Amino acid sequence: MRQHEPAIEFTHEVTGDTPPQRIFVARSRLPASSETAFAWHERPGALQRLLPPWDRTMVRSQIGGIRDGGRIELSVSAGPARVKWIALHQNYRPPHQFEDRQLEGPFDEFVHTHRILATGNGTSELEDAIRYRLPFGRVGDWLANRLVRRKLEQMFRYRHETTRRDLAAAAPSQGVAPMNI
Repeated sequence: MRQHEPAIEFTHEVTGDTPPQRIFVARSRLPASSETAFAWHERPGALQRLLPPWDRTMVRSQIGGIRDGGRIELSVSAGPARVKWIALHQNYRPPHQFEDRQLEGPFDEFVHTHRILATGNGTSELEDAIRYRLPFGRVGDWLANRLVRRKLEQMFRYRHETTRRDLAAAAPSQGVAPMNI
């Protein structure tokens, strides 16, 4: 991370359930109000913008955006294979929260809650909280947890940095009429 970029905080928790449910949280400050940051996430193409170039995830279809009932179908890499991932958007509460829940995909359970919390002075905090269970019970958790943790941290570092940079780049031009050249 560059010295002038704000930190992204990661936390990991695990429940005592069998198989264990894991909770991953990524948090960072954004140089925009919660309303502006939420609107950025609602834009067409926002998800594509947040997909790391090294990840090889492809959006196959998207219906309804991030509002309740919106659906997205992804093709994700799982080693040498491709896996279909279908997610349903729910709990849409502008300008602070939306959620996507895996209906079909590589996890036994995957619920991603996006929160944008107002922090005052035109800034906000972006929080991505993911509750997930890996397939194949305790054995799958033991085999894949470190890889999944590392991948989540890499992916959400990219997503938070991309969101922050996009919002910072847009900030000077907000409220200014476009110029003709």
